[in-house]
This record gives sequence, C-alpha cells and structure tokens, in this order.
Amino acid sequence: MRKPASIIIARRVLYQIRKDRRTFGMMLVVPFIITFIFGSAVSGEIKNVPIILINRDEGAFISSEQGQPIPVSLSEVIIDILKEDDRLDISFKSSYSQAKADVDRGLYYAVILFPAEFSRVLLNQSTDQTLIVDVYIDATEPQTRAAINAAILDSFNTAIETMNMSMKFKLRESFANDGEEFSTYDVVIPTIIA
Repeated sequence: MRKPASIIIARRVLYQIRKDRRTFGMMLVVPFIITFIFGSAVSGEIKNVPIILINRDEGAFISSEQGQPIPVSLSEVIIDILKEDDRLDISFKSSYSQAKADVDRGLYYAVILFPAEFSRVLLNQSTDQTLIVDVYIDATEPQTRAAINAAILDSFNTAIETMNMSMKFKLRESFANDGEEFSTYDVVIPTIIA
C-alpha cells in the first residue's frame, strides 16, 4: 500500500531540518527575537513623566459648624494626590504660554491648568456647571498620553471619594506641536520594521 503524500513530505521536511542546523536554529531563535521586539515596542511601565502644573485656583470658603468661613483649595488636594503618583514628575510654573512652549520643545509632556474658579465651581453643588480642566499634551506617544490622562482622572476620583462629594469635570485636551497626534500603530510599526 502506498503512503499518503503528506507523510512523505513531512518525512522529507523533518529529514531536511535534522540535516540543516541553521534552519533548526532559526526555528528556535526567531520566535524569541520577535517576542522581544514586540515586547519592547508595545509594553513598558510609564514612570516619572515630566509634566507642568499651573494652579490659578483662587479657592473657596465653606462654613464650619460654628458658622466661620474656612478657606478650601480643592486644586491643592488634587495636586497632593498627583504628587504621590509615581507615573508623574511634577513641576510648577505660572506662565501658561511658557509652559506650552516647553511642551512644544519636548522638555515636558503636558501642562495641566487649574482655572481660577476651580474650587468655587466644584463646591457649589447646586449648579449643573461642568468644570473644564485644560490639558495641553504631547500626543506623539500614545502610551505616555494615556498614563498622564489616567493619573489625572485617578487623582480626581480619589479626591471625590476622600471629600465625599460629586464633581462634574471634563478634561479638554489640546495637542502640542500643531495638533499632531500619533496612534499606537504610528509608533509600533516603525519599531517592528526596524
């Protein structure tokens, strides 16, 4: 009885692999190399990303049990939480235009601007006003951008839980370098090709 063609071909290929050590080596080594390249291009923990905070919050007053006004700055609470986040390395500046220029030059990845009415709007529970927090960000590195945004949102959520209040806020992103935004594919594909 004649053997099926698939068995004959399989035997021939196995014989060839056994005789050709380079092919056998490539079969073992190349998957490890490709896994390393993909791992280097896609993964990685984001830490100590340099950002700038500009705090223009004028604060607000709440009444104590005795009726005395107590000054409160919610931006300071959030900034303290951000300082503890190891994903960020925070610097403080007063000039928004200078901070944006530093991001455009690549010295920092983002500028977060707390507006003057920050505490007042958040403490005024009766209003339906949503507070806008401006974030000027370098969007050419999607993973870094995602880490910055996650750190900001985490700090807000932690502050909400700590102070037992409801905050209506929205991050308004504007992109550095004339709005240039890269996707993950824009960053990963050149790495893999190289």
